[in-house]
Amino acid sequence: MTASPRLSLEHRSRLAIVVLAAFAAFLLFASTAFAGVYGYYHAFQYNESYGSGYSTGWVINSFYADLSGYSKTVTWINNVDYGWSGTVTNTSVDTKTTRSTGSPAVKAHCHSNSFSPFYGWCNVG
Repeated sequence: MTASPRLSLEHRSRLAIVVLAAFAAFLLFASTAFAGVYGYYHAFQYNESYGSGYSTGWVINSFYADLSGYSKTVTWINNVDYGWSGTVTNTSVDTKTTRSTGSPAVKAHCHSNSFSPFYGWCNVG
């Protein structure tokens, strides 16, 4: 039986650099990789809004309600001139907008237009 070769100091150093670089990349893109709820599940009131953090990786923004019939809006707000894009307003259970990744960075925004309270949440990914 032969003994397994040990990594030289040079190989261990290179391995450590690769592992640290991979971990740094993971942390850099973690906000996109772990996207999720930014408007928590609760009874939304008229004119109530929520927004996510800015990212160039967001591609889908949804506002879910337990039932249809409640007016909701989702949109993207960019971090250059704070303009809105991809705005969708409807009364379906899932109000959704999408975009391609890339510049400029945008934040997801959801807004309740309904005069009647309803239960729902906002999600970005």
